Amino acid sequence: IFNIVCFHLLQPLSIQLYHIQYKYAIHIVSLFCIIYLQRQIDLLILLVLRIFMKKDERFKNLTLAEKARLVQGTDFMYTCPVERLGIPPVAMADGPHGLRKQIGGGDNGVSSSEPATAFPTAAAVACSWDPENAHRMGAAIGEECRCYGVHTLLGPGINIKRNPLCGRNFEYYSEDPFVTGTTATAVILGVQSRNVGVMIKHFALNNRETNRKNCDSVCSEKAIREIYLKGFEMAVKNANPWSVMSSYNKINGVYSSENRELLTDILRTEWGFEGFVSTDWENLAAKGLEIQAGNDISMPVGDEASLVAAYSLGLVQKQDLYTAAERILRTVLKSTAMEHLVNPPCEIIPADGSALRIKAVDWVSKADRKRGLRRHRRRLQPQIHRNQRLPHLSGGGKRGWDLFLLLSAGFAQWAGCL
Repeated sequence: IFNIVCFHLLQPLSIQLYHIQYKYAIHIVSLFCIIYLQRQIDLLILLVLRIFMKKDERFKNLTLAEKARLVQGTDFMYTCPVERLGIPPVAMADGPHGLRKQIGGGDNGVSSSEPATAFPTAAAVACSWDPENAHRMGAAIGEECRCYGVHTLLGPGINIKRNPLCGRNFEYYSEDPFVTGTTATAVILGVQSRNVGVMIKHFALNNRETNRKNCDSVCSEKAIREIYLKGFEMAVKNANPWSVMSSYNKINGVYSSENRELLTDILRTEWGFEGFVSTDWENLAAKGLEIQAGNDISMPVGDEASLVAAYSLGLVQKQDLYTAAERILRTVLKSTAMEHLVNPPCEIIPADGSALRIKAVDWVSKADRKRGLRRHRRRLQPQIHRNQRLPHLSGGGKRGWDLFLLLSAGFAQWAGCL
């Protein structure tokens, strides 16, 4: 378009220049005119955008109490709404290997859950060596989240399997940081492709369950960087998760949720993380110190009055509180929470087991045939036969849930997927 316009505008001048034997003048003049016109049009577009696309005014209109409320959880699994400005709550639900949305109020796994698909655990997904299928699984989980009105999935777990006695090793991918980061990236991209956020956890060095709220992970910086943070770094840089969950434990004497070096210097400044950071549920750290460190929201509930008092006494800086509230609000505005104000969640539809089962089943079967292990099948089958008949679906933060469909390498035959 620019070339056509310039040609018609400059044609008389070009003819005159040509007659005085400046053969290339038309090209030079046209080039400069095109550059000039493009710059003027860009400036005009920016002016129009500033006039007609005003910035969301809701954050500016928040009171101090409302900003303090935004950085506190409520009803165990929700952020606080601000009804005055039409800001809805963000609904969270447990992951990581499927959706566990509890019926009624959240109570940390005591009550029953809505029917959902039991996908393979993180350990099984990592053993498939198949990021593409992990992405498809994440997308299916994200679709179930949308149907149940869940806006943020609490997972995946990216901690390293340091000790086989850790009670939640099944929720973590691997003892290898690269396998962990690669698999987690695929799952995160799958979930968030459905405009459902994830909350990667537990950041960081949370590699045990015994006394997990009081323990201190003492570790060298080299080991922290190369082993325990590498999977998180890969996930943040490659998948841009919406949120991060800080862990219960201390790291070299400082609670992770109070650790500014971890949550601000490393996570945000070095890695470029743009989302919000949440505490783990019912942790023991000081709320004022968490805000200063870069931990934006306290879950499952907070104490708005004490936070306002700490702000009034200067224990919490104004900019830190405002920044935390703005991060929460940004996530609310881009989440499906805003969509559900207009369109209610849909009816849940179970995932297609034949299409989404983890390919480790096929991989193991091929390996058996190639290595001549088929003749040992009778000897090996009893080791998994009990779990095929009586699947065991409990453990850790992802306890039990009612099933639509069971998808797992060990359970595929029982579920009729093979």
